[in-house]
Amino acid sequence: MSTAKPTAIVYCRLSRVGDTGVMSLDSQEFAIKRWLDQNNIGVFKALKEVGSAFSRFKQRNNSSDLRRVLSSCKDKTLVVYEANRLSRNTANFREIYNLCVRNRHNIAIVNLNMIFDYRITSNYEILFDLIARAQEESAAMGRRISRTAAYKKSRETQWGKMRNEHDEIVDNPAELKVSKLITLLSTRGSAVNQIKNLVEELKTVADAEPFELVDCEEGEEDKEVGRILPVGMSAKNIEETFKIYGIRKRRARWSAKDIVAILRKEPIINNDFTLDNLVDSMSVSRLNTPQPPRIDGGCQEEKRDVEWVAVWYNPSTGIPPNVVVPEGMILPTTPTLIYLPKN
Repeated sequence: MSTAKPTAIVYCRLSRVGDTGVMSLDSQEFAIKRWLDQNNIGVFKALKEVGSAFSRFKQRNNSSDLRRVLSSCKDKTLVVYEANRLSRNTANFREIYNLCVRNRHNIAIVNLNMIFDYRITSNYEILFDLIARAQEESAAMGRRISRTAAYKKSRETQWGKMRNEHDEIVDNPAELKVSKLITLLSTRGSAVNQIKNLVEELKTVADAEPFELVDCEEGEEDKEVGRILPVGMSAKNIEETFKIYGIRKRRARWSAKDIVAILRKEPIINNDFTLDNLVDSMSVSRLNTPQPPRIDGGCQEEKRDVEWVAVWYNPSTGIPPNVVVPEGMILPTTPTLIYLPKN
């Protein structure tokens, strides 16, 4: 029977479903629990979440919310596989860390094989640096996505044009037919059979009823309109007709505004790529690390910026010469990379 004290809050997170750049939730949990067994630490609570740590931490009423768990107990260890599973946002990390200090929770990072004691100021600075790096990686990824989207956007042709196999801009027959259909529908005296043929050719909803124009008068049965359109349709009516038959504006639905632009022979706005502004919102400076909260709830005094060095530590050989270990720091029991303040 295990004597491990159940103090670990296991936290596994994916930013989104299908995130191939990060270990799966089950893989994170397996690696964490194996590490806990090796260190004789029992599981107090296990959480698995999909989504932004920043937005989920704001959801105070979520039954699986990390905030609720950290707030409802004391003297535990919040365990994640790697620092970026805790968060990729330094402001969000500070909220989490403040709550850990308030309730006396340590933070463990499994892939570093380290437990960060909340009472040691330098531990906050090491963790902040790890989160800041993760945030910068996300910002860099956002810039790459933005550049790719901007390039694709620049390659898009105006409505009625397309690129051929030689990358030359030529007429797009299908789009020109849609423009012609808009003109016919809006024009009194248009040939009804021509409209029917175009609708049948361009529609994407296979089970839609055949296109017909009927004349509705009070007290009389609906009767089919003759060979010509007696009155032009409004842009709104054309928009509704296109919805019924699935006639699209490339990857989007038509709007009355775009239909009016076609009739006026004005350029229409093609689909915009919708992207999160990851560049500005995720910029971070690690030169000015925010001060951690004091254990007694007060404010830390301002102090000089700290530079950090990465040191490979092996318990069998000890700390390299000329390297000073901060007072109170708990060294790992197995070989691993540790961060120490530069002298």
